Amino acid sequence: MPQKYDFSDVPDSVVPEFHRLASETLDGTIQIALAADVRATTLAGIFGGASVALLAAIATILAGNSAPYHILLLPSFVASFCLFVAATLCAWSSRPIDFFMGGYEPRLIQESAKDMNWMLRFATEDIQTRIDANKAALSTGAKFLQCGMAIAMLGVVAAVIIVIYPWVSLVRSF
Repeated sequence: MPQKYDFSDVPDSVVPEFHRLASETLDGTIQIALAADVRATTLAGIFGGASVALLAAIATILAGNSAPYHILLLPSFVASFCLFVAATLCAWSSRPIDFFMGGYEPRLIQESAKDMNWMLRFATEDIQTRIDANKAALSTGAKFLQCGMAIAMLGVVAAVIIVIYPWVSLVRSF
């Protein structure tokens, strides 16, 4: 449930500046959201493309039936799967959601338009609620993006470990 704000104690002389600063902050959350969406969709494309490329490599190895390369099947599959999950999380991060923008329909503020300071104070309270909602949405999207990036990195590290482990074991046995 959104927090209710009461800015009635803000002096009338600063209400216009108070409202202007709140509007700028709301616009800033929209710019951050656009940048986050671009970053998330770009990473989804990169991770998805890498996943498909690894699957193509697996298919090539299997089709060629070349035994020396079968050691690469498991690490390729692990990395491909992790990259696919990462791509899915990044894509989910940039899914369409409700996001608040600035401005008001005139019909919604007509009643408060009789007193400029009262209208701006009321609008600023509403803008703060919108800023809070936008920040919460950005935070949720960032968590999905961070998880996606972590899974992608862990998948690549796991694949490298799977490739290196047999050689490390072989060296230790001598």
